[in-house]
Amino acid sequence: MGNFYANVSVRTVNQAALINALIELKRTAFVSAERGGWIVAYDKQLELAEPEEAETLTATLSGRLSSVAVAASVYDDDVFWFCICDKGNHVDRYNSRPDYFEGTSSIPAGGNVRRIAEALPLHDAEQLVNTVLHERHYVVETARHADLASALDLPEFSVGFGYKYLQRGELPVSLQGNDLISVVPAGQ
Repeated sequence: MGNFYANVSVRTVNQAALINALIELKRTAFVSAERGGWIVAYDKQLELAEPEEAETLTATLSGRLSSVAVAASVYDDDVFWFCICDKGNHVDRYNSRPDYFEGTSSIPAGGNVRRIAEALPLHDAEQLVNTVLHERHYVVETARHADLASALDLPEFSVGFGYKYLQRGELPVSLQGNDLISVVPAGQ
């Protein structure tokens, strides 16, 4: 069995604002410390969400923080999905295997490098992003996510981890337990 995880990376240094947004939205999550201008929210409900719900949360967080947010999800290391929102607006979405659940094989959908570059400075990495999303074959999709995160300058702890892993005490090498804040809505 492969990795199952989801999270949202938000370009902000204001951890308190992200935590407040999650509380207002009544979300249960772990929120990372800021690294390189990014904070990662490991939302509990996101791991069970359909892409539409993930996009809605990402757009909402992006809008509330007037920033860029990148949601990423890996399903059994067979499917990698992400979406990017900027100031509440959808920029792009990608699915490495859009027909996976129908049992057919298809080419990836989405991943428009021009649109991604409009939201995130790619620092001459446009060709690399295109290669990662459309040309390379990956045995496990967590590897694709890692390559994309590196090209987009996302924190390495945005790859391979979601709420359930953190709840079990599994931590990325680059994070310590005190680098995470647990967010639990009142009454839960």
